[in-house]
Amino acid sequence: MHFNKITLVVMKSQVKNRLKEINREFYQKQAEEFSETRSRPWQGWRRVKEIVEEQISKDVIDVLDIGCGNGRFGRFIEKSDNALINYVGVDSSKELVVIASEVSDKFRVFEFDVVDGDLQNFLRKTGFDVVVAFGLMHHIPGRDERLKLLAQWSKLLSEDGLMAVSFWQFDQDEKIVKRTLSEEDVAKTLDVQQESSGLEKGDYLMCWGGNKKNIRYCHSFSDEEVKRLIEELALELVEEYQADGNNCKLNKYVVLRKK
Repeated sequence: MHFNKITLVVMKSQVKNRLKEINREFYQKQAEEFSETRSRPWQGWRRVKEIVEEQISKDVIDVLDIGCGNGRFGRFIEKSDNALINYVGVDSSKELVVIASEVSDKFRVFEFDVVDGDLQNFLRKTGFDVVVAFGLMHHIPGRDERLKLLAQWSKLLSEDGLMAVSFWQFDQDEKIVKRTLSEEDVAKTLDVQQESSGLEKGDYLMCWGGNKKNIRYCHSFSDEEVKRLIEELALELVEEYQADGNNCKLNKYVVLRKK
């Protein structure tokens, strides 16, 4: 079957929307079960906390957690010995926002479409000392959209503010790769031709709990891909490192500073 350029552009847009829909449906249905499996802090967060404490000398630190899930990073960062943490979390899942809001009466947590919404207009605030996005970038379909959102989030930073982002690199972990759908199943799920699914390199649909009815869209990042993304941001690289998982390489962390 022949596809002209206009057809491919429309198809790619439709596929992106379907991938977003898949993730919205997943977190709506599986929020409580997902939250129960996400209680411990990530290994890589320790270094983020150290950098924040090393580089931000303030009595009160404003932290924005984009894609906050059940608020566990808030629980982790609020234990800082150096400052009082003013924590704001946003997430697309209403169900996870309810869980996060019950964690602490000091947290401010809001439901917000972190992929398609205008966060600056929603919050009506800039000047966050720390902006983090953990376990989120792999749910954003398309390189252009990822870059656009990172650039938007960087505008929320205060002068010399820090932004920390994790990029999932799971395609080297055989156990995780085994949870991904075959190309045939992907095409059926997206209702597209297998040879023209509209997916980019590193895109997968992944089963949750071994059930093909419970799937998420996830993207696995290469080092080069992460490098190209951060090079296009008007931010200064503070540190990058790998952490998490049995091999301590499951996530690439990037900590950036507003120039």
